[in-house]
Amino acid sequence: MSRKLLSKSCTQASHGARHFTLQAQTGCRACKPKARSAGRSLLLLSLVSGLLGCGTKLSLTAPETTDSTVSEGPACYVSGDSLAHLLRLEHRYLLADSDEQRTRQLMEARQSHDKALEGLLLTSPVSSEADATRGAELLRSLPLYPDDRCIADRYLFLHLSQVQRELSSRTELKAREDEISELKRKIEALTDLEQQITRQRKDL
Repeated sequence: MSRKLLSKSCTQASHGARHFTLQAQTGCRACKPKARSAGRSLLLLSLVSGLLGCGTKLSLTAPETTDSTVSEGPACYVSGDSLAHLLRLEHRYLLADSDEQRTRQLMEARQSHDKALEGLLLTSPVSSEADATRGAELLRSLPLYPDDRCIADRYLFLHLSQVQRELSSRTELKAREDEISELKRKIEALTDLEQQITRQRKDL
């Protein structure tokens, strides 16, 4: 078969495919009785086109689908735009002139149901160990997504990790201090006992 004849056959196959596809898309009444025949003819044209080596791909048109999960991105608990606002409020909490101002700011965070801000303030360096423990529990309860695209969630997650390490260190330090205090008490008790024994020997 000559190249000219092959090109002509491919053109006819392509035109035929377009014709049947147009009939399927328009849905005219006259074309409906021939729908099955058109489908078989379209498949036959596709097969013939493949055997002839035509470069044009014949396929039925399908509606385009979009993946909403890809376009929307990760579900961040705190938006990235809110990070600057959180840091600004934390800075104001640290620089407060009195405990009353800090208490008022905490109340505002609770009233606004901003758990991320409340947890951040409770775990600040100026907070007590009890407040830091309560703030860490609050941050752990949040569905944070520590992805690079969720910078606010990632900041809170790293902040929580640091607070937990500090609380763990405080617990270990307190345990050692309690152990040292117990050893001192035992030493003092032994010293008193030794002194009593010494006095009793002198009396004898």
